Amino acid sequence: MATVKDASLGATCAKFGEKLPESYIASHNSKYVSGDKIIDAGSCLYPDSTWFVKNLDHSLMPGVLENFCATLIAKENQPTVFDSERYPQFMVYDKRDGALVPLNDISDIDSSTEVTNPGGIVGFFAKIKTFFENIFAKIKALFK
Repeated sequence: MATVKDASLGATCAKFGEKLPESYIASHNSKYVSGDKIIDAGSCLYPDSTWFVKNLDHSLMPGVLENFCATLIAKENQPTVFDSERYPQFMVYDKRDGALVPLNDISDIDSSTEVTNPGGIVGFFAKIKTFFENIFAKIKALFK
C-alpha cells in the first residue's frame, strides 16, 4: 500500500476524512499546507520539489502526467513547486476532463466520480510502459 507519507518521504497528513488541526497549521509554515488542509508538505524530505495529485488512481497514467513530467525534465535548473501556476504543489486530477487542476480551483470538480481500471494488472503495466516510452521520446527529442 502506498501512503502519502512514504511516497513523499515524510509529508504530514490528516487522518482519513479529517483535516489537520488549526493548532498544527498555526505552528507550521503554511506555504506548504494544502488548500484543503489535509497535507503538510513542509515535513517532506524535499518540500520544495514534491508535488501531490489528489484523485489520481494509482492504476492510471494519463497523458497529462506525461506533460507534467516533460515540463519538469525540460527545466534547465532544479524545478520547484513555486515555478509554475499551472503545476503548483497541490493539484487535483479532474476525471471528467483528464486534466491537472490546481487544488485551489477545485470547486466544481466532483471528487466522487468513479475511476475505472480498464485492463486490470496487464492494462496497468501497459500504461506504465507507454508512460516511460513517451517520457524517453521527449527526452530524446530535447537532445536533438
